[in-house]
Amino acid sequence: MYLHLLSKTQKTSFVGIARTLMEVDGVSVPEQKLLKAMRKEMDLVDEGSVQKSLSSLVKPFKSKKSKVVLLLELFGIALVDGT
Repeated sequence: MYLHLLSKTQKTSFVGIARTLMEVDGVSVPEQKLLKAMRKEMDLVDEGSVQKSLSSLVKPFKSKKSKVVLLLELFGIALVDGT
């Protein structure tokens, strides 16, 4: 919904943060489908699994606007599977 407001670097970091969130309780099919749709919305192709620390992934989110976008979109991923 708001992912278009992020920079390319922020979009790539968002995917890493989203994957980390999804792995907390096991990746569900609805989560996978939502992340795929989000990647399409951001025009990101699957770059494979790049492992970065969570602290390095959040660094590109410096502005209040980008932090709000990050949280809102992560809420969607957290709630999509009902757990």
